Amino acid sequence: MRLKLVEIDLKFPRDLTTLDLRSWVVNQLKKKGEPLRWAVTSIRFPINNDLDSDVKIEAILIIQ
Repeated sequence: MRLKLVEIDLKFPRDLTTLDLRSWVVNQLKKKGEPLRWAVTSIRFPINNDLDSDVKIEAILIIQ
């Protein structure tokens, strides 16, 4: 088992609410490892509301 610091850029789908953000981020991180800690470090909202938002995540993952 080891720890890995990752920085991930994600597209937050516009059909999800901000209440869904936490569970969505955790599910995205679990694709790479088990999240120990994570933080949203940046959110960029599109000028045009038809596009997804860019979300930057920093996380410490447990890698088996």
